[in-house]
Amino acid sequence: MRLLIAIAVVITLSSCSLLPKRDITTQTVKIKVPVLYSEAPPLITRPDLAIHELPVGARDDYAQIARYYKITVIQLLNYVEQMEAVLDNYQLISDTLDKTGIMIDDGIEVEVE
Repeated sequence: MRLLIAIAVVITLSSCSLLPKRDITTQTVKIKVPVLYSEAPPLITRPDLAIHELPVGARDDYAQIARYYKITVIQLLNYVEQMEAVLDNYQLISDTLDKTGIMIDDGIEVEVE
Protein backbone atom coordinates (compact mmCIF):
# COMPACT_ATOMS: atom_id res chain seq x y z
CA MET A 1 0.00 0.00 0.00
CA ARG A 2 2.87 2.34 0.83
CA LEU A 3 4.41 1.57 -2.50
CA LEU A 4 1.20 2.55 -4.30
CA ILE A 5 0.99 5.86 -2.46
CA ALA A 6 4.65 6.61 -3.16
CA ILE A 7 4.19 5.85 -6.89
CA ALA A 8 1.04 8.02 -7.03
CA VAL A 9 2.88 10.92 -5.40
CA VAL A 10 5.85 10.60 -7.76
CA ILE A 11 3.56 10.47 -10.82
CA THR A 12 1.58 13.53 -9.70
CA LEU A 13 4.67 15.57 -8.96
CA SER A 14 6.41 14.64 -12.18
CA SER A 15 3.35 15.29 -14.32
CA CYS A 16 3.65 19.05 -13.67
CA SER A 17 6.98 19.11 -15.43
CA LEU A 18 5.45 17.41 -18.46
CA LEU A 19 3.12 20.33 -19.17
CA PRO A 20 4.20 22.58 -22.06
CA LYS A 21 6.08 25.69 -21.00
CA ARG A 22 4.09 28.92 -21.38
CA ASP A 23 5.76 32.13 -22.47
CA ILE A 24 4.54 35.06 -20.41
CA THR A 25 4.74 38.44 -22.05
CA THR A 26 4.03 41.78 -20.42
CA GLN A 27 2.95 45.04 -21.90
CA THR A 28 2.43 48.52 -20.56
CA VAL A 29 -1.12 49.84 -20.66
CA LYS A 30 -2.22 53.35 -19.73
CA ILE A 31 -5.33 53.36 -17.53
CA LYS A 32 -7.42 56.22 -16.24
CA VAL A 33 -7.50 56.80 -12.50
CA PRO A 34 -10.66 58.18 -10.90
CA VAL A 35 -10.26 61.45 -9.05
CA LEU A 36 -11.86 61.39 -5.65
CA TYR A 37 -10.34 64.53 -4.18
CA SER A 38 -11.45 68.09 -4.53
CA GLU A 39 -9.94 70.76 -2.36
CA ALA A 40 -12.11 72.54 0.17
CA PRO A 41 -13.21 76.02 -0.81
CA PRO A 42 -11.35 78.86 0.89
CA LEU A 43 -13.04 80.70 3.71
CA ILE A 44 -14.24 84.05 2.41
CA THR A 45 -15.87 86.24 5.01
CA ARG A 46 -18.74 88.49 4.08
CA PRO A 47 -17.74 92.14 4.56
CA ASP A 48 -19.35 94.39 7.14
CA LEU A 49 -20.93 96.95 4.84
CA ALA A 50 -20.18 100.59 5.45
CA ILE A 51 -23.77 101.66 4.82
CA HIS A 52 -24.83 99.85 8.01
CA GLU A 53 -22.40 102.06 9.98
CA LEU A 54 -23.93 105.31 8.77
CA PRO A 55 -24.42 107.56 11.83
CA VAL A 56 -28.02 108.29 12.76
CA GLY A 57 -27.38 112.03 12.61
CA ALA A 58 -26.19 111.81 9.00
CA ARG A 59 -29.48 110.55 7.58
CA ASP A 60 -30.19 113.95 6.05
CA ASP A 61 -26.62 114.56 4.76
CA TYR A 62 -26.88 113.25 1.19
CA ALA A 63 -23.18 113.73 0.45
CA GLN A 64 -22.21 111.49 3.37
CA ILE A 65 -24.85 108.92 2.39
CA ALA A 66 -23.40 108.87 -1.14
CA ARG A 67 -19.88 108.34 0.27
CA TYR A 68 -21.07 105.45 2.42
CA TYR A 69 -22.86 103.88 -0.57
CA LYS A 70 -19.73 104.30 -2.69
CA ILE A 71 -17.64 102.51 -0.04
CA THR A 72 -20.32 99.79 0.20
CA VAL A 73 -20.29 99.24 -3.57
CA ILE A 74 -16.48 98.93 -3.53
CA GLN A 75 -16.70 96.42 -0.66
CA LEU A 76 -19.29 94.36 -2.56
CA LEU A 77 -17.24 94.44 -5.77
CA ASN A 78 -14.19 93.14 -3.89
CA TYR A 79 -16.32 90.41 -2.33
CA VAL A 80 -17.69 89.38 -5.74
CA GLU A 81 -14.17 89.26 -7.22
CA GLN A 82 -13.09 86.87 -4.44
CA MET A 83 -16.12 84.65 -5.06
CA GLU A 84 -15.51 84.63 -8.83
CA ALA A 85 -11.87 83.63 -8.27
CA VAL A 86 -13.06 80.62 -6.25
CA LEU A 87 -15.59 79.69 -8.93
CA ASP A 88 -12.93 80.03 -11.65
CA ASN A 89 -10.76 77.55 -9.76
CA TYR A 90 -13.61 75.02 -9.58
CA GLN A 91 -14.42 75.63 -13.26
CA LEU A 92 -10.82 74.70 -14.07
CA ILE A 93 -11.23 71.48 -12.08
CA SER A 94 -14.50 70.76 -13.88
CA ASP A 95 -12.93 71.36 -17.30
CA THR A 96 -10.06 69.01 -16.43
CA LEU A 97 -12.41 66.15 -15.57
CA ASP A 98 -14.61 64.31 -17.99
CA LYS A 99 -18.18 63.32 -17.08
CA THR A 100 -17.10 60.19 -15.16
CA GLY A 101 -14.81 62.06 -12.77
CA ILE A 102 -11.64 60.80 -14.46
CA MET A 103 -8.80 63.12 -15.30
CA ILE A 104 -8.64 63.79 -19.03
CA ASP A 105 -5.38 62.60 -20.68
CA ASP A 106 -3.94 61.54 -17.38
CA GLY A 107 -3.24 58.05 -16.15
CA ILE A 108 -0.69 55.68 -14.77
CA GLU A 109 1.16 52.90 -16.51
CA VAL A 110 0.83 49.35 -15.23
CA GLU A 111 2.15 46.02 -16.46
CA VAL A 112 -0.40 43.37 -17.33
CA GLU A 113 0.16 39.71 -18.13
